[in-house]
Amino acid sequence: MEALMQRPKWPGLLREKTRHVKTVWYVRVDHGPRVRLKSDYEDKAAFRVEYEEVYAALLKGQKPGKSHAKTTGPAAKTLAWLWDQYTGSVKWSELAAATQKQRLNIMKHVLKGAGDMPIDKLNRKMVTMGRDARAETPAQANNFLKTLRQLFAWAIKADHMTENPVDGVDMLDEDTGEGFPAWTDEEIAKFEARWPIGTRERLAFAVLLYTGLRRGDAATLGKQHFGKDGVIAIKPAKTIKSSGITVHVPVHPEFAVAIKACQPKGLFIIETVHGKGFAKESFGNWFAEIARKAGVEKNCHGLRKSAAMRVAEAGATEAQMMALFGWTDPGMAHHYIKAANAKKLAMQAAAKVGATGNVGDLFSIGG
Repeated sequence: MEALMQRPKWPGLLREKTRHVKTVWYVRVDHGPRVRLKSDYEDKAAFRVEYEEVYAALLKGQKPGKSHAKTTGPAAKTLAWLWDQYTGSVKWSELAAATQKQRLNIMKHVLKGAGDMPIDKLNRKMVTMGRDARAETPAQANNFLKTLRQLFAWAIKADHMTENPVDGVDMLDEDTGEGFPAWTDEEIAKFEARWPIGTRERLAFAVLLYTGLRRGDAATLGKQHFGKDGVIAIKPAKTIKSSGITVHVPVHPEFAVAIKACQPKGLFIIETVHGKGFAKESFGNWFAEIARKAGVEKNCHGLRKSAAMRVAEAGATEAQMMALFGWTDPGMAHHYIKAANAKKLAMQAAAKVGATGNVGDLFSIGG
């Protein structure tokens, strides 16, 4: 049984786990339908006979016997069929378990209403309607877009589709819903005033603001990630399994000053009072606490958003922002660039009627 469960090297044989953690087996030829085998895997002889029967039929373009008539899956080239192909792919197997669970839950509802939709009929308008139907919870709407974007991106590479219907559909602003708000310039100034250069609190702040790393990656950032060329190279924990992306971040001068003024004793850049590294959750809690002491009721992720906004306002492209922040979804970069462009255009429009904003400290005038 143990040797058999390693999956024999038979053409087209696929092994999967159901949501009930049960092992099931399918046979598939090229990109054709998957046929589930009925035989008990422990009965090696019967299993082999059934496999050979099904594989031979599929190889000839024939339908397997009646016992398999209901196991060929959704109609070909429908959204449900595409999802079936995707979840049986190597790309899907590389996703983190939490990501798989989230996407399965999202698609369960999508397929219930649109599973029979032919994939060549899918368009941007349909995707936009799906997003808008979830607009009351922006995070849910954006996760819906991310799931479909990755599904269709895979479909294009697998030659099932030629265009991605999600392209051009904007992400929603999560700051108006469940997202973590970015830090304002005033809040950044308050933190810097409370925790001066030379404190480990200021060093932690510098790591987050000047690298844009997520809290877990910021907590594990170490001396080994710094190259002699002054560039940080780190594989983000959130994407390392699915894409293996390495993020390269040039060390900002302000970050360099913070490091030189508060030299880490050990390997980690951000250390506990005992000179050890932080766990992700502990670091997040500690940072939220020192932010409150500075009069700022925000967290680590808010600083990542501030970093992204600064880069977008400086004129970075989608591809540049994806590389810097380790995003695999261009929708994230597009969201920040759109916001930055809106601010820039508003400033340009106001300047046409003489409004510049350069009036000094308004509320100190006249005491």
